[in-house]
Amino acid sequence: MYERITDENPYKVPMRIYPAVHYTMGGLWVDYNLMSNVPGLFVLGEANFSDHGANRLGASALMQGLADGYFVIPYTIGNYLAQGKPAKVDASHPAVKAAEADVNERTKKLLSIKGKRTVDSLHKQLGLLMWENCGMGRTRARLELGIAKIPEVREEFWKNVFVPGSGDDLNVALEKAGRLADFFELDELICRDALAREESCGGHFREEYQTPDGEALRNDEKFCPRRGLGVEGGGGDARAPHGGAHVRVRPPRHEELQVMSGDKDINIKVRIWRQKGPSDKGGLVTYDVPGVSTGSSFLEMLDLVSERLMEKGEEPVALDHDCREGICGACSLVINGVPHGPRSATTTCQLHMRSFADGQTITVEPFRAKAFPVIKDLIVDRSAYDRIIAAGGFVSVNTGVGVDANAIPVRKEDAELAMDAAACIGCGACAAACPNASAMLFVGAKVSHLGLLPQGQPERQDRVLKMVAQMDAEGFGACTNMGECEAACPKEIKLEVIARMNRDYLGATLTKRPKGAEKGGGA
Repeated sequence: MYERITDENPYKVPMRIYPAVHYTMGGLWVDYNLMSNVPGLFVLGEANFSDHGANRLGASALMQGLADGYFVIPYTIGNYLAQGKPAKVDASHPAVKAAEADVNERTKKLLSIKGKRTVDSLHKQLGLLMWENCGMGRTRARLELGIAKIPEVREEFWKNVFVPGSGDDLNVALEKAGRLADFFELDELICRDALAREESCGGHFREEYQTPDGEALRNDEKFCPRRGLGVEGGGGDARAPHGGAHVRVRPPRHEELQVMSGDKDINIKVRIWRQKGPSDKGGLVTYDVPGVSTGSSFLEMLDLVSERLMEKGEEPVALDHDCREGICGACSLVINGVPHGPRSATTTCQLHMRSFADGQTITVEPFRAKAFPVIKDLIVDRSAYDRIIAAGGFVSVNTGVGVDANAIPVRKEDAELAMDAAACIGCGACAAACPNASAMLFVGAKVSHLGLLPQGQPERQDRVLKMVAQMDAEGFGACTNMGECEAACPKEIKLEVIARMNRDYLGATLTKRPKGAEKGGGA
């Protein structure tokens, strides 16, 4: 996993480990049902404070996400939804009108500034400020400096940012500017919270609060009011002793001990598909991109192209991305004719510029499939996949008390096969690679990972019939066993899931035809 994200072998190159921003952010208040103080707003995983707390990281983020997602929210959110139907939103309500006017005014203001700084340059400046003054190790002086400097960057943003394009269509630079405008208040809040938290705990290490041995010095009396909760006779301290992060302040090590990556700069040309909108005629535009580090990711290279375009007053390249860790499936690009690029089992965001040669010309296009219409430049509409999932890619869960995790035994073989199928991230590479633009690998993965588990059995037949019918309705082609989908899949989903889906589909057609599946063309 590490090598896929960084393109470096940890057995040969020391791992690059550093704390990410979520280590110091903390989370929102929730009750025991994981609902925030906003009715109907549930907060899961690292986003809530139940195990982490604001500026007080205290648990494994992965384990908290699994616990909240698997064992708590399926039941608590169901209970909430069962209490009544949400009221219809009245578009003429004064609150709706006020919110709409506020958004329009903000958009107009951002587009009218016409300054000399790009959104990315200001974002990097703010990020560096937070990294240096509100990182894992904090002091009162640095936090106060950060609180003083954030308003200066905010003022520079509102006076000198340049947002190209208009607000009438998809505008990536405008989206970034809107998010960055919110970051100023959020970052100032994080700094002020860290300043008020006069202790060291977890991901928050105030250097003024440490033991003589350099260990974290907690202040549970002031900052952990829930201690003893749920413990019989909870007047005493029922917790085991805690050991905090041991931060040692020292000068840099000798030069020979520093990690050298061996990255170098290369000069390339990129031919990028530019298309203003769904109904416009697009084409490939060539850009010279000198000075690209081989250690940068492919998306970072495209960020560099966009930033240089904005510096010249031109619109940046519109592209989809989110996690940049190979888990969300948003970065759907065809690179030199191959979905996600030349490396197997790799998403576009995991692809690094080491895979390309100095002087090379790289062609970048959006995914090509009838069911994936181009929205703008490199962004395609993949909502067809969402509608397929909505047709049957789920299991129904009763409301009430959560079922014990071990109440339903699952065979190890079935669990492993289901996990392999569930690795699908819905990126669409299978349909983009298939000569017929078939989505069979995607649908097969979704049908398999639910159909192999006991929880998926009650709706197994309805599921496969409805999902295949919806796939056909979306305009995806038929499968002719070319195998291009398996070769292009970044999660290495095997063709066996298609065979498993076909068996389920054949069995279901012999026993029932659910409402809404009569027009399905079959698998």
